[in-house]
Amino acid sequence: MDHKLTQEDLRRMIRRRPGMYVGGRDEFGLGIFLEHLLVLGFNAVRSGRVRAICVDLLADGACRVSFDGSPWPLPPWTAPLESLEPWFMVDAFAPGSSDVPPMLGTPSGIRCRDSDVYLGAINVLSSRLDVIAWSKGQTWRRRYREGVAEEGVLPLTPSEASGTDSGVHITCTPDDSLFSPTVRFS
Repeated sequence: MDHKLTQEDLRRMIRRRPGMYVGGRDEFGLGIFLEHLLVLGFNAVRSGRVRAICVDLLADGACRVSFDGSPWPLPPWTAPLESLEPWFMVDAFAPGSSDVPPMLGTPSGIRCRDSDVYLGAINVLSSRLDVIAWSKGQTWRRRYREGVAEEGVLPLTPSEASGTDSGVHITCTPDDSLFSPTVRFS
C-alpha cells in the first residue's frame, strides 16, 4: 500500500495515542507536556537566544510559557516572524512535504532536530494553543485548536510587548478529552 500520510492522518494518530508523546493521560503526562516547552527554552538559553523563561499555571487548566527571545533557531536571512508556523504543525513530517525547507534548525515534523521538542504533538494534544511572538516592533498571533489553525495569521501590528525586543508567549490548554478531566497542572 502506497499511502502518504497527510496532516490529518498524523493529527488523528497523535490524538489516538497521546501517551506515546507525553507518557500518559494523567498528571505525569501533563508534566511531560509542560516539560517539552521548558526543554525548548532551556536549549535556547544554552545557545544564547533566550535569557529568561516564565511559566504561569492558569486557573482554567492552561499553562503559559514565555520566552524573552526566540526559543528556536532562526536563519539570519529571514524575518523572525515569517518562519514560526512550521514549528507548531505536524505536516512537515509527512513524506514529500514542501512546507519546511531542509535546513539546519528547522523542524522535521513532530520532532524538532535541534531541541527534541514535540511542538506539533503538543499543539495536537491541546484543545487550544495560542502563540504570540514579537520581534523588531512587529507582533505575530496565531490560535490553534487540536492542531489545526483556527484562523489565518493575524496581520503584523506594532508590538504591544514591553520590556524585551523579542519574545514568545505559548499558552496551551491540554485537551480534557485526552487527559483525565480531574488532572491539572500542579
